[in-house]
Amino acid sequence: MEFPTPPETPRKKRTRRPKHRLVARAFRFAMGPTEAQAQGLHAMLDALHGLRDTLTIELSDERRQNRARKAAGERVVYMDRAALYKRTSALAEKDKALAAVHSHLRQNVAVRVLEGTKRWLEALREGRPGVRPPHPIERKRYRSFTFPEYGNGCRINHGKLLISGVGWIKLHGHRRIVGTKKTVTVKFAQGRWWACVIAMVQVPDRWAPVPEGLPEAGGDPGLASLLTDSHGRVFDPPKALQEAQQDLKREQRILSRKFEARKRAHEQLVQAAAATGTKAPALRDLPYSSRLRAQIRVVGKRHAKVENTRNHHHKKIAAICADTLQRLACEDHSLQFMIRNRRLARAASDRAIGALKQTLASKLGPERFVLTPNQRPGIGGNSQTCLCGHSVPKSLKERVHRCEACGLEADRDHVAANIVQLIAFGTVSDTLEKHLPAGGQPVVRRGGREGEAGASRSPGGRRHQPRPAAETPVKRPPQSSSPAARVRKLPREARPAGIAPPVHTGRALPLEPQGRGSARKPARAGTTVAGPR
Repeated sequence: MEFPTPPETPRKKRTRRPKHRLVARAFRFAMGPTEAQAQGLHAMLDALHGLRDTLTIELSDERRQNRARKAAGERVVYMDRAALYKRTSALAEKDKALAAVHSHLRQNVAVRVLEGTKRWLEALREGRPGVRPPHPIERKRYRSFTFPEYGNGCRINHGKLLISGVGWIKLHGHRRIVGTKKTVTVKFAQGRWWACVIAMVQVPDRWAPVPEGLPEAGGDPGLASLLTDSHGRVFDPPKALQEAQQDLKREQRILSRKFEARKRAHEQLVQAAAATGTKAPALRDLPYSSRLRAQIRVVGKRHAKVENTRNHHHKKIAAICADTLQRLACEDHSLQFMIRNRRLARAASDRAIGALKQTLASKLGPERFVLTPNQRPGIGGNSQTCLCGHSVPKSLKERVHRCEACGLEADRDHVAANIVQLIAFGTVSDTLEKHLPAGGQPVVRRGGREGEAGASRSPGGRRHQPRPAAETPVKRPPQSSSPAARVRKLPREARPAGIAPPVHTGRALPLEPQGRGSARKPARAGTTVAGPR
């Protein structure tokens, strides 16, 4: 029997997607292991912690021996990654608990130790103090392990994570992971287990294109208000740590009393062992009581709530900025000076300015989030100068910016945000015009002949040369708050005849998300978004 020949159809040409640059994206999920699975995960951490301490001790002994060999003129040999891999395999043959752990996890421990040694050597070459080589640490500080290759020892299927030697573990709040999955890190934090998946995605899939028709802005993060932009909006979310301070103090006192009871029980064991002539176990080897473990979980939940509240408001601020701004600029400066100051350390930790910048960079992307220096060359720090380039030193208590050269008087954070916008984009916001005397503005916008802050003019037309100013706050003598007294200090040709009414030449900036994000739920109570001042 002959079958009819089907008609030939041309093969459809395969369409290729254009290749773009790849970036890493992290997906974090809360894990729900059973009691047996949690014990298995802790057993893996115990074995890997012992492996790490062994490798760090051996590397330290090797460096000591190499120094002696170098002094004697002998050949110096260091362990590389291949040698560390062989050493981990040799240690696994002698330890059954370590042999039960996946080989990739053991190799990743060796890579972590080797990378830490490299960072220490780089710090020595650069002369950076305070950097130590990897050394043995306590078990409670070792809380994570990483599968360096997805699919080998771990994989995700239908909202569950498979870990070699443990089994399938449910992931809470699982969602689709976009991109090519690369690594999986399992971490114990805040009293529960977390899974962090790193995936490589293309740039168009990671960030939306830059929107058109939206204004640019500069931002000034601080402690008084978390973020103030150049258009006068103030983002002042609640201070999570300050609000939970009383509950944390109470729970910490209960936890401290339980630890003191544990110490007293250990002292009784030591006395009983001395009476019988035996050796008592060390305090760190004494197991925790059930009540102590329960109280540790309570304190961990309190701290987790503080962190989650803070992260929620950071994400809401980033979403509002992404929907209402074309680009946002912020100062790029270190925050350690706040942490080292004992008067500001708690407030700085509560605000978490560094975490806010990371959230803004993750939400906006490299094209829309711009970092600028915290001072202008030849002029001075942004918080201690004016838009016109004149030096206006202020202490941290002074929240109002008053410039004697151009007459600008506004909130210091608002002015600093406009200086950031001027450095990044060459423009300033129209919201500052109502704070100026009649007759002029501090700088000329982009397209003018005097767009630079160093070539500015006063309201009366007199040219002012910028004066250098330090970023460190300088105490000023008390000044009169009378407008007439401030006007008499200006040059005669710069004295205004009157104060002009507020003028807004640009389009009003929307306070709520527009367009794509307009369907979002409103922000929770406490996320204050104030309008222009």
